[in-house]
Amino acid sequence: MSIKSWMTYLSLLLVNVLLVFLVEIFTVVRSEPTYSGNGNLGWLLLYPGWAILIMLMLFTFVIAVRYFDTLQDYIAKLPSHSLVPCLSVVTLLFALYLQLRKIKNTLISLHDSGDEESLIRLLWPINNYTNSLYYNAYILLFSVSFAILGGWWVVQKRTN
Repeated sequence: MSIKSWMTYLSLLLVNVLLVFLVEIFTVVRSEPTYSGNGNLGWLLLYPGWAILIMLMLFTFVIAVRYFDTLQDYIAKLPSHSLVPCLSVVTLLFALYLQLRKIKNTLISLHDSGDEESLIRLLWPINNYTNSLYYNAYILLFSVSFAILGGWWVVQKRTN
């Protein structure tokens, strides 16, 4: 892979990480059960974050397919050729567990604060208090692992 491709990939990854932090920072964290009149800046970052995440996933998939194509014969001869999908599945499950734990903690904190309106609108991204549920580091980790697993699967299906 060329230097230009690596620079593009690293820039997409860094922008995604930056957007994860910005969504986390601009998601409203409430300390008391009152509403703020401020705008919801975290919501504005969700859409570019998801668009760049999709680009990163596609780029990761292409890189994974190219990489596994070059190592296809070498990996097939190794007794540990299933290490890549096993690590990807473990990473997917770990990211899913962390995401579900984050959702559960948010539900508990909103329920404890007595904000029934926020509980009703919890699964809607416009809620000021839940923006970081829809775009965070766990989703980024899940997406990259899924793209790597998909690239490995495509190469394995092509060789069979």
